[in-house]
Amino acid sequence: MSNIFMGIAWISGAITWLLTIYYAFLNWGLLAALAAFFLPPIDIIFMFMLGTWQFGLVAIAAMGLAIMTSKD
Repeated sequence: MSNIFMGIAWISGAITWLLTIYYAFLNWGLLAALAAFFLPPIDIIFMFMLGTWQFGLVAIAAMGLAIMTSKD
């Protein structure tokens, strides 16, 4: 079960990251999109500025569930 939650975390995290880059491109242009693509701290700042951080909550919740259901 832990692997399923980890997969959900990876997929939702990647979708959030790509969506933030797309919105940065639409709002501020190519330079902002490249900065969000190559610099993760800027991507996190853009997530809060553009309002895509709510999608990242799914990734955080799934990661927590993966940790709680692991059998280590």
